[in-house]
Amino acid sequence: MKILDDLLFHLKQNDYPVRSVHTCVFWTAVITKHCGLSSTFREEGPSHDRGVRDVGNLTRKMALELAEYARSNSLLEASIGMATINSLVDIDETKCIEKNAFEIILEKGQGKNVAIVGHFPWIPKLRERIKNLWVLEQRLREGDLPSRE
Repeated sequence: MKILDDLLFHLKQNDYPVRSVHTCVFWTAVITKHCGLSSTFREEGPSHDRGVRDVGNLTRKMALELAEYARSNSLLEASIGMATINSLVDIDETKCIEKNAFEIILEKGQGKNVAIVGHFPWIPKLRERIKNLWVLEQRLREGDLPSRE
């Protein structure tokens, strides 16, 4: 996973104590230098036998150690790792604008073929305005393609 290796390498000099970890139904948040978010990814089926490694001690770790969870085969641990990575990224907020993903995809994708990972509430509206739209999804809805394809 070259991208993940590169991210972790470039964050090496940017280690902070983990102050807080919150894993919720849709989002995972980790607070280190900043607050980082990730979607909460999870396996299908019962979760009672798929705990998080070293649970109860995550706030005793340093951020780079917890960021390594992004490499985990456990989707829940990988979510924690990605949120930790995001908590270490410095953002120049003066260069940020507030814009909805639907608007960006519509603007950049009009008349083009577009593939999206994940089914969002605005997908039906987008289908009407994009040349070809493929939605890769684990929990299929009408018109979606299985994510493993």
